[in-house]
Amino acid sequence: MGSKVKGQGTRSYYRLLNIYLLLSIAFFLLPYLSHAAGLGNLKVSSSIAPSEIRIGEMIEFKVLVEHDKGIDIFYPDESVHLQHFEVLKHKVTSQKGGLTEIVYTITVFDAGEFVIPPVLITAKDRFGNERNVRTVEHKVAVKTGAIVGGEIMDIIPPMDVTEGRQYIKKVFSFLPYVITFLSAIAVIIYLLRKRSPLTVVNKDDRAKALERLKMLKVDEDNIGAVYFDIAEALRVFLYEHTKINALKMTSGEIVAGIRKDWQIDKIVHEAADLFFDLDLVKFSPFKPSRVDAVNAVSRAEQIVKEVP
Repeated sequence: MGSKVKGQGTRSYYRLLNIYLLLSIAFFLLPYLSHAAGLGNLKVSSSIAPSEIRIGEMIEFKVLVEHDKGIDIFYPDESVHLQHFEVLKHKVTSQKGGLTEIVYTITVFDAGEFVIPPVLITAKDRFGNERNVRTVEHKVAVKTGAIVGGEIMDIIPPMDVTEGRQYIKKVFSFLPYVITFLSAIAVIIYLLRKRSPLTVVNKDDRAKALERLKMLKVDEDNIGAVYFDIAEALRVFLYEHTKINALKMTSGEIVAGIRKDWQIDKIVHEAADLFFDLDLVKFSPFKPSRVDAVNAVSRAEQIVKEVP
């Protein structure tokens, strides 16, 4: 009878030991099981507004990420490549309970039907596990023209090849007179230099750019031309001062070069906003006021002064 009681006690001991081991294993696996459930609850949605614009108008591209607490969300910044679109800025908001919203402000300067490509969103937990989700594509229709009353009037297109050739022929007819005029000017300059050598004053790139901007006079009749002159002055300054090939770059490429070389958020954002306004006037029917033009000159001067 004593051996029977001893056998029952041994079996009870091993049974308790097995229960203890199972509870220990469950305790150590619990974080991983809860983590797997957290990544499984990830939801990504996106939207755009509006889906139809005119050249130069802005679009809000929103990405909404729903996730559990303790999950980190990674997303592209303003340098994300969206094919035909230029990313002007982005804003991120996070709320308690696991909701992250990323809003990209984008635009396009070509007319036609375009597609905003998917954006990659990555979710990671504290153990290094991750899950990647891409947004869906969004179609955007871009029209050219200006609203006059209730109708859209087409912008006058560039002259065609035939008109261009006729224009060139007309210019060449004046070529002999131009050559004679330039020759006379060259002789006068030669004689003046021979009499009294001119003192050559070398100005640095910053001083030349500021002087060029200060010479701009803003009148009601030349506001559009002033915006072209501001863009040209900035491109020449950036080319000479920073060696960025700004003369052959788009505005988006120039801002990307500034971000890469300077890495100063204030200057990058100021330059991006100013180049967007310049392109808006140059490539769309938007007409700024005289006050806007004066402010644009001041903003360009500030950028020239702040560049390292």
